[in-house]
Amino acid sequence: MSAAPPAARPSRVLLVDDDRHVRPGFARFLEEAGVEVETCEDPDEALTLAASGRFDGFAVDVMLTGGPLGLGLFSSLRASPLTAKSPILAMTGYGPELLKQARLRGADLAVEKDPFKSEG
Repeated sequence: MSAAPPAARPSRVLLVDDDRHVRPGFARFLEEAGVEVETCEDPDEALTLAASGRFDGFAVDVMLTGGPLGLGLFSSLRASPLTAKSPILAMTGYGPELLKQARLRGADLAVEKDPFKSEG
């Protein structure tokens, strides 16, 4: 009798969002889909964490700290050999034009984040 193959490691995603009302709901959504989630609020911290090589993908708010800093984060993730091919999900509650800009900067998928708002 042969041993069962090792279980696949769950995907690990870095969720970057400065909205304390959205972050927990979106993290829970990803965890329910079987994804391990680590969160941060700051684009500079996100780049430091991304350089660790611990993540399979990224979910990033386009509007970080009151401006479209997420767009720069997409560009930086695509420029790094370590994360250049990692999937990136962009999210925003500020309309389709920002979602389009996110796709142009390297996001693989872009979604409205309103469904992920939690209470509190």
